Amino acid sequence: MTAQDVVELSSLSNWALGSHLKLKSLNDQIYEGQLYCCDFLTSTVVLQTISHKSTASSATTTSKPNFHILKINFIKEVTLVSDIPADTDGSGPSKGHLQTMSAVSIEKLAQREHNVLRAEKEKHSRIGVGVSLEAQNIFDSLSKTLPCR
Repeated sequence: MTAQDVVELSSLSNWALGSHLKLKSLNDQIYEGQLYCCDFLTSTVVLQTISHKSTASSATTTSKPNFHILKINFIKEVTLVSDIPADTDGSGPSKGHLQTMSAVSIEKLAQREHNVLRAEKEKHSRIGVGVSLEAQNIFDSLSKTLPCR
């Protein structure tokens, strides 16, 4: 395939991960980035884009990946901007700058869930039964500065 060829959605499985694509949605919104994942089980395509942020106080810019998850039936048009480049050692296609996935710590996930549930229980226990909205607002304001039960 050559650059700027419009290809059919049925050929999504033929694209290499890391190919630079431009997708046009049914509401004419354009998404452009590297193909990160194509899942036919859920009928979704994931594009990785890089957002460049620069701070006013320094001349450095930081790059952070963004991911766009699109349903395949939401895509109206697909344009291949560029094929995936080959690795410098000639061993095959390069993955470019695709973000690698890191391991998820089940212990940290369980601790985070526990903390959120505890905070929601505390929040729920501070709601008064049979009190007016004004009284509840006064209690909420006081509990921010003083220990209240």
